[in-house]
Amino acid sequence: MRMFLENQAQNLLLVKLFTGFPLDLPIKKSLNNSLSWKQAMISWKSEGLLGLDITPFHKKEYIGRYYDRPLAVSELKSLEVEIRQMIQSHSPDFNFDKYKFCIFAQLFVI
Repeated sequence: MRMFLENQAQNLLLVKLFTGFPLDLPIKKSLNNSLSWKQAMISWKSEGLLGLDITPFHKKEYIGRYYDRPLAVSELKSLEVEIRQMIQSHSPDFNFDKYKFCIFAQLFVI
């Protein structure tokens, strides 16, 4: 019985990497004032497009993307630039220079 339960648990767990930036109040305000941001969030979800996600992690919120495939270290800089540009396209006056790019894993029970 124990072996059966262990096999079932393995089939219900998914690990994803998240790459993105901390989502603090200044970024939230800037994005909430952007009509293009609101439209993009709707179209990403309704059309199943690869957009940006907002996720909680250790009592903070982050904005970026999930990946359920292995990422090469060489990909990280281009992912950082891509995510930064996506955010900046909706909030062009916001200065992201002080924000650090974050990477963390999350375990999902499915």
